[in-house]
Amino acid sequence: MSQRFWPSRQGKDDPLTARRLLAVFAALLLSIAFGDARTMAGFGRGETVALTGKPVVVDGDSLRIGAERIRLLHIDACEIGQPAMQAGDRIDCGAWARAAMAALIGDSRLACENQGLDRHSRVLAHCRTGDGVNVALVAVRAGIAFVGDPRRAPKVFTEAERDARARGLGVWGFTVERPDVYRRRVA
Repeated sequence: MSQRFWPSRQGKDDPLTARRLLAVFAALLLSIAFGDARTMAGFGRGETVALTGKPVVVDGDSLRIGAERIRLLHIDACEIGQPAMQAGDRIDCGAWARAAMAALIGDSRLACENQGLDRHSRVLAHCRTGDGVNVALVAVRAGIAFVGDPRRAPKVFTEAERDARARGLGVWGFTVERPDVYRRRVA
């Protein structure tokens, strides 16, 4: 006696339905075997997926944990090679931001909550230390980075930037263009 594993039409097995189910199943298996691991893990679909580990600082607003490139949400740091003036000396503001972010993170392991992908296929994330400290927010408070888009950022970020600016911390003690303005100018 045979069992049916899919619906039938008019009491008889429908070969078309069976072929469709097999095709969907085969496509699912192929996507698991060869698909984009980030998409399979929920990256880029708005699902919250945690990445944890010891990060490598790429620049003042980007990290890497394992093979995943991560863009910290709500901040924008100077680009590598972006010039700035500090106490009369010309400096590479992006290299300074990268070194400052590396010093801020130190040997901490981070937990990063995926919030999607940016246009460069980097994971957009909120990253926190084991103590629950938001790395991007601390970077803004220390003047390592600017608030990316003040209209979209949480109020705590804009308040932190206002305080850092008033105290002349980090980039607020430099003569430097905001990174978005610099990128538009050199593009």
